[in-house]
Amino acid sequence: AAQFPNGPNFSKIFFASGLGVCVAILNLLGMAFYNRYMKEWRYHGLFIFANLLQCAISLLGLCVFLRLNCKWGIPDALFVLGTTGAWGVVHMWMWLPGIVLLSHMCPKGVEATMYALLAGCHNLGNSVASYSGACLLDILNVAPRGDPNEAHQFDNLWIAALISALAPVLTLALMPWMIPNAKQTDSLMDDDCSATEGSPWQRFRANGKEKSCSALTGSTMSTPASTPHAQGYGAVDTQIA
Repeated sequence: AAQFPNGPNFSKIFFASGLGVCVAILNLLGMAFYNRYMKEWRYHGLFIFANLLQCAISLLGLCVFLRLNCKWGIPDALFVLGTTGAWGVVHMWMWLPGIVLLSHMCPKGVEATMYALLAGCHNLGNSVASYSGACLLDILNVAPRGDPNEAHQFDNLWIAALISALAPVLTLALMPWMIPNAKQTDSLMDDDCSATEGSPWQRFRANGKEKSCSALTGSTMSTPASTPHAQGYGAVDTQIA
């Protein structure tokens, strides 16, 4: 409190445990809601809806940095708990269709490889985001040292929060070329398709030796082949229990 007298000043139990438990419970709620109402949606519609909603929730976090919630009479703990919980629900609406999409695109017999690629890309993305965020905070001179009365160190923190909220929306521009506009229950490829059909390397070599497969999508881009009944961890059934 001495370092940042204007707050917010959360307790260690609330910040380290309370928020985590709340997000974990609401993740389950988001999963149940997805399974009940969203599993028939098309990929494009669901990703656009969830991404924009997540952006809006993240923008609400600016109210804490700008202390607007105090002007509205909403306690910091209640406001942060609500926005963090809502973010956890929407996060599941973005994560689950991605897993379903990968399960449809996973060739039979390489489920472990597909999961390893998923985990590796996810961890790489988190690492790049962390380092990028640290560089952004350094550029904005947000570098608190724990000294008393250093509230001025957080003057530009809202700018970092704004960039963090808006940056994921930029990825939507690539969606028409990267993600098929099919229903999550549709089979994207024939069972006997090649796993590398339409890949950049194949197009570069232009050997034309592999069997051509057509994706059941509304996109003009060919999607990598797979089997709709891929086995193992990568085969997440759309009928999520």
